[in-house]
Amino acid sequence: MKARLFSTALACTLALSLTACAKESAEVKSPATTQTVTQNVQSVVPGENIAAVLGTLKEAHTVDTVDLSQAEKITLSGKNATTSATGVQVANGTLTISKAGIYELSGSFTGSVVVTVADTEAVTLVLNGVDITSSNGAAIAATTADELTIYAVEGTTNTLTDAKSYADTADTAPNAALYSAADLSIIGPGTLKVTGNYNDAINTNDGLVIEDVSLQVQAIDDGVRGKDYVVINSGALQVDVGGHAIKADNVTDATVGYAALLGGTAELSAGTDSDGVNAQTVLVGESATQITASDDGVHADLQLVVETKELTVHQSNEGLESRIVTIAAGKVEVNSADDAINASAGTGSSGGPAGGGMQADASLNVTISGGEVTLNSEGDGFDSNGTAVMTGGTLVINGPSSDGNGAIDVNGTFDVSGGTLFAGGSAGMAATPSAGSAQGWVQFSVNASAGDEVVVQNSAGETVASYQVAKNVQNLVVSAAGITAGETYTVTVNGSNAGSAIAGQGAAGGHGGPGGARPPRP
Repeated sequence: MKARLFSTALACTLALSLTACAKESAEVKSPATTQTVTQNVQSVVPGENIAAVLGTLKEAHTVDTVDLSQAEKITLSGKNATTSATGVQVANGTLTISKAGIYELSGSFTGSVVVTVADTEAVTLVLNGVDITSSNGAAIAATTADELTIYAVEGTTNTLTDAKSYADTADTAPNAALYSAADLSIIGPGTLKVTGNYNDAINTNDGLVIEDVSLQVQAIDDGVRGKDYVVINSGALQVDVGGHAIKADNVTDATVGYAALLGGTAELSAGTDSDGVNAQTVLVGESATQITASDDGVHADLQLVVETKELTVHQSNEGLESRIVTIAAGKVEVNSADDAINASAGTGSSGGPAGGGMQADASLNVTISGGEVTLNSEGDGFDSNGTAVMTGGTLVINGPSSDGNGAIDVNGTFDVSGGTLFAGGSAGMAATPSAGSAQGWVQFSVNASAGDEVVVQNSAGETVASYQVAKNVQNLVVSAAGITAGETYTVTVNGSNAGSAIAGQGAAGGHGGPGGARPPRP
């Protein structure tokens, strides 16, 4: 097969007819790496869907069908093992597999399982109720191979736990409870629990594909890490770690270093100063994903494309951050202490001076073409240090109460040609879509509190848009199909007239800070 839960209650309803030890996560990227990422921007096109982006990326490896009847059995017991398979040896708590093939492991083992075959050969480890705990290294490590496949048997729970300290700490040595120097596939209808006590839980120096399995991950640093890519096609993933929950870290060119959540469910909890998902390119497809993070919910150095069933960022500093952000489908909710969506070049520091005079970066863009998007921010709600486009979908911005930020902050043009936009927040840095937008918009000064019903009506008294306020609002911007530039509209709050305004008149453009930009993360 080719590599292809609860949501926080929203205060807005629409009516339209472990500890962060982090050996690596605190690194600062070198200028050379930053330069590489910057060069890769040239290959990124705003507004592309997931299928188009996948066509530009290195293709994920094929996951082979596992014939369980061909598996050679290995029974684990303490530091020993029994088997009739050739190419398998056990000594001093290390079980070494040096011949390609399919091996079924059962029982408990105190030690490490090491795969060392030719770099043109593949090994499949069928886990049939195993508990592997190492006292001096990884639980499973493929040091040389073409591909390692981990298959969890249906109805079984399998655990892999590494040591708190490793005997071999060389840069090229294994550094995760489940480690592979080659392509890694984790599949099967069973359950796999991986605990990384030393560094990462799962790490491959090549690509990683996950299918069908129920995978539960804990680690002091990163949870699920692949160099070229991490692709999740199906299954149920739970990650609770001290570093990034999911990470792909190759930044050599724009075709690698990507994370694709294309199916299944994912519950991701990241540690201090870490992200739920971190990669050059992040694709959130037909999955149901929940993220809790202290830094970004999702951080992509180049591009983020959301075409999902459900994406909920329960907690973050910045919710969705990338040079290019595209949301095309799905129910998306983002809660952030700073910016909810941020198109940023990844330079500078969090906060910073007011950005009203900042020049727009033409390489940065946010595009909303579909979906139901709700942003709850304490910083800027919808922030682009370049341009922004809205062509469809519903975008509700429950912006900041502080005048130092705004619900909308776009340094360049913000063109709206379709969809429905509600942006409520403070008045001090209030901004609007561009005056030349194909679809009309109207801006009101209002005084509304959480729970109030706000209704926008045309001169004939017809309702063109309404929504329930989630936070205190002093400034409201609405764009919908029934709004025409130059015409007068009134706004009511809980049925009482709260003022009128002429559509197309307001403070277009961005006036907030640069939006928490920072160097690409390790």
